[in-house]
Amino acid sequence: MGDSGTTFLEGFQGKFKNLQLSETEKKGIRIGKKQACSSRVNKLQAVGKLLSERPIRAEHVGRSLGGAWSPIFCVECIQLGRNFLFTFHTCGKDKALDAGPWRFNNNLLVMEDFVPSRTIDEYEFKTIPIWIRAYGIPMGMMSKHY
Repeated sequence: MGDSGTTFLEGFQGKFKNLQLSETEKKGIRIGKKQACSSRVNKLQAVGKLLSERPIRAEHVGRSLGGAWSPIFCVECIQLGRNFLFTFHTCGKDKALDAGPWRFNNNLLVMEDFVPSRTIDEYEFKTIPIWIRAYGIPMGMMSKHY
């Protein structure tokens, strides 16, 4: 078992023995959490998933819902596979996250706050804010908070 590992390593080294790197390649790159998360991070971002069978273009979603969330400033919407990344100007994010539920072409849009350290697969898209009206609740049990 030790011999096969040594043989593999020798073969690997043999294949790359004549490899020559340019000066730029020798400098290399640094990949790290701090560098990746600090580039283009915006606190005014949210991620959304449209529950639709059909693909929908990001610019249509952004134009339509952006007008409801932030009528004065535009909302940028970027396609992330079947999901969307929304970037807000100075306002609108809170409304987009809390004042739903939101629909586009009769399809539900589930929103989550953008977390730079998450991959798109780590977003669960499992809760939506909804309003209900209930009658006959005792006064002591009423609350504006959920």
